[in-house]
Amino acid sequence: MKTGSPADPGRADKLTVETTSPTMTPTKAATTTPPTATPSAGPTVKPQVPAMGGIGIPPANERPTATGRGSPLDFGSTMAPTTQADEMVYFTIQVDFFAGHEAEPQTEDIKAMICQAQKFFAKTLQTAVSPDVTMQAYNIDWEWKDNAALPSIVEFFADVRTADGAHVPAATVFAEMEKVDVKQFVQDYIWMSEVYKENIFYQTEDIFFAGQYSGSPNPPDVGEGKIQVVECAP
Repeated sequence: MKTGSPADPGRADKLTVETTSPTMTPTKAATTTPPTATPSAGPTVKPQVPAMGGIGIPPANERPTATGRGSPLDFGSTMAPTTQADEMVYFTIQVDFFAGHEAEPQTEDIKAMICQAQKFFAKTLQTAVSPDVTMQAYNIDWEWKDNAALPSIVEFFADVRTADGAHVPAATVFAEMEKVDVKQFVQDYIWMSEVYKENIFYQTEDIFFAGQYSGSPNPPDVGEGKIQVVECAP
């Protein structure tokens, strides 16, 4: 796996981080309990307008009507307990691509990008919280919106845990991820998604990165993700 920022001249200078979403916001919650064999669960995020390089959710009066990809469901026997969803932060990554490279991401593109996101989350939280922290993206969903400012939307729960399987408090995860350098996230991780330079996310030019959790004033609706988890190489 390659590491470090691509050296293509001018790419980093063109990269833009949005502070509000021109498209949509998270629309679902976890539908099943995360695997217990792989420790990795986490946080809860309270909505707020993000600073440059941070995360957040625009105030309700600035948020467009969400059109969830999954059918609305109530928590039941096939759903994660409410406490499980409460312990995970829900993140959205919305991007636009460089001119001439606008194309809907394929499932393999998204899986590879999620693997990179997990690496970024884990490294960030291992430094800020505990060196034994792991992160698993869970209940992953995505959508393509033609003609939108940020047409590619990928959403997931961050299941963040310590080695003993305990959840890292959602508020802690949100607080730490709010501080991240989103440009570094793109250059050192998203752009590096396999297959390197062939994955459509290598063409990411504009990004909105936000988080939210169920204890917030505007919690995500319950819905179904297209993929529960992604298996990533070590």
